[in-house]
Amino acid sequence: MTVVGRAFYDSFASAWSDKDESGRFTVSISERPTARLGSQVFVDYGNRRMFQTFLPPNRSLVPAIGADAATLVYQAILDYQLAQFFGDPDVGRDEF
Repeated sequence: MTVVGRAFYDSFASAWSDKDESGRFTVSISERPTARLGSQVFVDYGNRRMFQTFLPPNRSLVPAIGADAATLVYQAILDYQLAQFFGDPDVGRDEF
């Protein structure tokens, strides 16, 4: 929606394609611009919110935030899938 949001999306998508080369995971990025605080972005995986932050008005800082967000979201998805696997009561951590 905004120039800052687009800069975040571009840097996130670039870093994400390096992490998820096979295209195994699908994430959605949404933006909510606010008059007082700037833009707030959300990254969701399925129905789970994996990342959210306010973007600074200084666009030069946004690419680093987008790249860091891709790393954090990718790791959060891997942790979530691992937790789903170990959430099965028939499989304990010591049995893996």
